[in-house]
This record gives sequence, structure tokens and C-alpha cells, in this order.
Amino acid sequence: GGDNMRMDDGEHIKDVYAHFGLAAYLAQVLEHGIVNALACTDLIPRCVGRIKSRKQWTDEFSAFMQGHFERPLGALIKVFKQHVSTPSGLEQTLGQALKRRNILAHGYFRQRAAEFLSFAGREAMIKELQEAQRLFRDADAELEAVAKPFREQIGFTDDRLKTAYEEFCRKARANC
Repeated sequence: GGDNMRMDDGEHIKDVYAHFGLAAYLAQVLEHGIVNALACTDLIPRCVGRIKSRKQWTDEFSAFMQGHFERPLGALIKVFKQHVSTPSGLEQTLGQALKRRNILAHGYFRQRAAEFLSFAGREAMIKELQEAQRLFRDADAELEAVAKPFREQIGFTDDRLKTAYEEFCRKARANC
């Protein structure tokens, strides 16, 4: 009877939250991608020949990353466009991603309170959140394609990136 319906609603509500969580995570992956791209296109070229020690490099890198992670996505996109001639396709995708991220970050559930109450409304929300996930993934892939030549120019080939990532994962597991 009625109790069964509520259980289904509960599962459905969890699905909405899960899709929202994945979309928010992918937006952060995109943000991180922009900061990484800026490290390759701005920080490293500026530091070449100027940095004398590993400690100086580590300090400079940490300060750069920290400073950029504190900036909002819109500001990061603006800085990126100043350092890289951005193809209009990527510029458009980043603009859409920014709009979508802002919708998610500022009152998404408040603005959809009515939809959230019905099964059909929640289905529409799930579809919308899946579109957001796709948009953030696409933006990240397009960004990576533009950043890759810069990355490779400073010696960060795909192989080195893979090795660094595996090392990071190994350390992360060791700390668990």
C-alpha cells in the first residue's frame, strides 16, 4: 500500500541527490582542470630559469595552486582566456559550464522545491543533472585538448601524467 510508495519516493529522492553530487563533483574536476592548465600555461613558463631550488619551486607551486583554487570558476575562466588563445567552441562550452555550475551552487533545490515533491518533477531534475554532468565532462575534455600541447611543451607527456597520477593514487591509498 501507501508505505511502499514512500519507500520508492525515498529511493528516488536519493537518486536526485546522487546525481546532484556527481554533477557538483564534475564541476570541481573542471575547476581543477583549469587550475592545472594555468600551471602549464602561466606558472611554469614564468618560473623556468628563475627557480633555483626544489623548495623554492614547491613554495611557488603551492602558493599558485592555493591562490587559484580560492578563485571562483568565472574568474578562473577569465584568467585562462588571458593566457591561452581559446577556440570559440571551448569558450562557449566553458561559458555554459559556468552558468550551469552557478545554478547548481546557488539555490538549486530551493528553485526546484515544487518539482522535488513529485515523481515526474524529480525525473526532470535527474535528466537536467545528467545533462550538467555531460556538459562538465565535455568542457573538461575540450579544455584538456587545448592544454595538452602546453603540457607536452614543458615535458608533461601523457605517460608522465599517468605515472604521476598512479604515484598520487598509491600515496593516497597508503594514507587511508
